[in-house]
Amino acid sequence: MRETLITTLAGEPRALAPQALTHVSLVSTSLVHTVFLAAVVAVVLTGVLVAVRVRPGQRRAPRALLVSTVAALVLSQVLVLAAVGLRVNASLGFVQTVGDLAAVASSRDSQTEAQLAPVGAASAQDGPTQPPAEFTPAQDGFVKASVTGARSGVTQEVWVWTPQGYSTTDQRSYPVIVFLYGDPGSASGTVDTLKASQAMQAAIDSGALPPAIFVIPDLNADEQQKSSPDCADIVGHAKIGTWIQDDVPAVVRASFPNVSKDRHQWALAGLSSGGYCAGWTAIMRSDVYSSAIMMSGYDVPVLGGMSTSAELRRENTLSTLITHHAHQPLDLWVLGAQDDHDSAEVARNLRETAPSSDSVEITTPSSGGHSWTLWSSHLPQALTWWGQKMGVASASSAAGPADSVTPDTGRGGLARLADTVLPVDAVWTIALAWVAALAVSVLAVCRRRASRWSAPGRLSRGGQDRPTAQRGQSSGPGRSGVPCGSWRARWYGRRWWAWPVCSRPSRSVCWPTTWGSSTPPGGTRRRT
Repeated sequence: MRETLITTLAGEPRALAPQALTHVSLVSTSLVHTVFLAAVVAVVLTGVLVAVRVRPGQRRAPRALLVSTVAALVLSQVLVLAAVGLRVNASLGFVQTVGDLAAVASSRDSQTEAQLAPVGAASAQDGPTQPPAEFTPAQDGFVKASVTGARSGVTQEVWVWTPQGYSTTDQRSYPVIVFLYGDPGSASGTVDTLKASQAMQAAIDSGALPPAIFVIPDLNADEQQKSSPDCADIVGHAKIGTWIQDDVPAVVRASFPNVSKDRHQWALAGLSSGGYCAGWTAIMRSDVYSSAIMMSGYDVPVLGGMSTSAELRRENTLSTLITHHAHQPLDLWVLGAQDDHDSAEVARNLRETAPSSDSVEITTPSSGGHSWTLWSSHLPQALTWWGQKMGVASASSAAGPADSVTPDTGRGGLARLADTVLPVDAVWTIALAWVAALAVSVLAVCRRRASRWSAPGRLSRGGQDRPTAQRGQSSGPGRSGVPCGSWRARWYGRRWWAWPVCSRPSRSVCWPTTWGSSTPPGGTRRRT
């Protein structure tokens, strides 16, 4: 691959969190429960503060009470959002630590030009250059191992699922599908949410797919990858391109020796930015992968180094790359809901521009957005398509129509919540809804304050200002102009204030309204 100018992050991401906090886990159960409990307590205390301390007929409240009430409203809503966010993150594994969150939140625009390092031409099929990894049971039928790539130097976890009855000593040859998650994400979060093990086993049991191995490599190789993901080798970054293209296949072949060595039985799949990377990598290294499954990817790179200049975006646009970059024949399956513009666009563009030697099948349901519901419900259809390309499934076994979203009745409330917050449009919708709710809460408090505290008429020292009743009249029951029958007076702000109140006369403080001084008749001036 020829060298191309590309951009990279200038130095390390800014330290948004103290060094001592960078390794604090954001997925621990204790943290999630603590924040949830704090949110509940804050909501209860806020309700008590508003309902008990702010009562009709109460004297004009000091500014400190108003400030504390508004602050309590803001704090309670922030804690509620934090509790929801932590719970979703714990399930999906977007970020693992405070340091990961700081890297994702760091600015992506402080970038300078560098070079895209050329990927070596040697194929992983030349033989395993990687020692076998020690896999241990993980979850949902997966095993995992920490692997250091022999060629990339990247150290990351690799998660592998094998079908029921798999043995390294059987005489079968197993196809392999390598799955790339989106940004942000993790292998563990993908295992939890995509439910790939159930989809794979169901496809195998139905005969739509031969017994195959499902691989999910972690891609968060360094701080730059966490804040600006790439699927290419970029100078100054970890060699994530070599990791995906060479090291992951090598470690799978070394650890599972009966996997196929035929490129026609190796596929890449991915969702969101991982969908773009699946297509890009398959085109660039068609000697390793012959098929690509792109779920809600995009045509023009929008993340990472390849998105930082017009020239790089143009050169690495998939519909351009597939036309101009020499590659072996490819099979592409592209999913893009019509209400997710970029995903639907790349599906149409690839179908129109791919050379005749390539096969492109697109699925563009009318709705589904950019969500886990869309991806998990269409994974069986993608696996069936892959089985057809390997010649083991008939076209009649294809699952699900291309113009609708298959209902996903097996997903719980948490996954439904994740489907709501993951789409980009939904994130902004939730943020705007929260701002609106916060504004309404603050306005409600201020309006409550205005209706209960700022209504009194002011009686000046000289008696020139007066409330509704006529000067010289008593404010006892039955007097015209006093709807509730009594006056209440308080010393506030160096003046006496009086206003009509709706209460029993025994609870009222009634004086004539013509005061010749700042001290009411029968009383002494005092603060209350």
